[in-house]
Amino acid sequence: MIIKPNAKIGIIGGGQLGGLLVRNYETHNELKPSYVILSPTPPVFPVNLFTTPASYVPDIQVNHVTCGYHDIELMVNTFKDLKVDVVTYELENVSIAALYQLQTAGINVYPKPEILQMIQNKETQKKWLIKNNF
Repeated sequence: MIIKPNAKIGIIGGGQLGGLLVRNYETHNELKPSYVILSPTPPVFPVNLFTTPASYVPDIQVNHVTCGYHDIELMVNTFKDLKVDVVTYELENVSIAALYQLQTAGINVYPKPEILQMIQNKETQKKWLIKNNF
C-alpha cells in the first residue's frame, strides 16, 4: 500500500499503537498526512493520564471522533463523510462488518478484513499458522 502525500488516514483505536502511527514523524514530515481517530474514549484536555494517546500530538492534524468499535453506521459514515483515503486499526476487537462496508464504500482497509476475521478466531489462526510453517 502506497500512501500519497496529504492522505487522510483513519485509525480505529486511539491507544498506544494509534499514537505510534500518528507520531511517526518521518512519514509525517515526508507525506504530511492528516488523521481521523475513532475511539470510544473521548479526548481529554489538557493532556493527562486519561487522554487517548493518539488524539493529542503537537503539530499534527488529528480529528478525534468518539465512536464504539462496533457502531458500524457511525464508523462507516464518519470515514466516508471525512473522505478518509485509508483505514487501519490497532486492535482485534473491531467490527468485521464495518471493515467490509468501508471496503464496499471504496475506502482502502489495511490489514484486510479477512486477516482480522482469521485472527479473531484463534482456532482458524492456529491452523493457518501451522499450515504456513510458523
